[in-house]
Amino acid sequence: MRYTKTEGLIIGILFLFLLTPVSAMATSASISASGNEGKVPVNANATFTAYETCDDNDPSNCTVCDRGTLSAYLNDTRQCMDTGEGSASCSFDVYAAFLPNGMHTVTANATDCMGVTATNSDRIEVDNTPILTASGPGSVSGEFTVGGSVQFKDCTGCSSAGFVTLSIDDPDGNRHRYKKFSFANTNGDWSEKYLGHTWANGTYTYEVFAQAGGNYARS
Repeated sequence: MRYTKTEGLIIGILFLFLLTPVSAMATSASISASGNEGKVPVNANATFTAYETCDDNDPSNCTVCDRGTLSAYLNDTRQCMDTGEGSASCSFDVYAAFLPNGMHTVTANATDCMGVTATNSDRIEVDNTPILTASGPGSVSGEFTVGGSVQFKDCTGCSSAGFVTLSIDDPDGNRHRYKKFSFANTNGDWSEKYLGHTWANGTYTYEVFAQAGGNYARS
């Protein structure tokens, strides 16, 4: 506001500004995750309303603002951000093998130059539990084999797909044999041979354990 003194009077001159959306598209956000195991691509997009601001001069002085900011999150952690005029986009990859089993949320937040916000979300349901089979020989007197198969979920980004451990306890409950099998691929068979005639008589118990990341299965 500007003031002018005239013949002892103070006259206030008020400058008015008119703010008008000039685009038909409202500020919006969208996000999508493609898949739920291995490397999951996530894409986020935003569009921003264009606002025209004009003063009350004749002719009016007008400016247009259509800038905004887009932020994308995995759960509560920001993964990418972009700014743009009219629109913005960003993307990131989620490595599902490193996430705990359960539901995870990706969220896109868009904010335009007038502070108007829009939010959109998608969910990734992770289940990295290995599928494990195992079979024992029953009653034995000579050489025998304990074996089975394992199927791991896609473990992109891992040093290995996972591993299987075989533990055998003697009749007194003491650890008698232990074997670990590592797998570079998602599917595989495992087996180990033993000479039963060298073992003491009795009932032996075996347990098989498969693990990939923080997820496991027992048999």
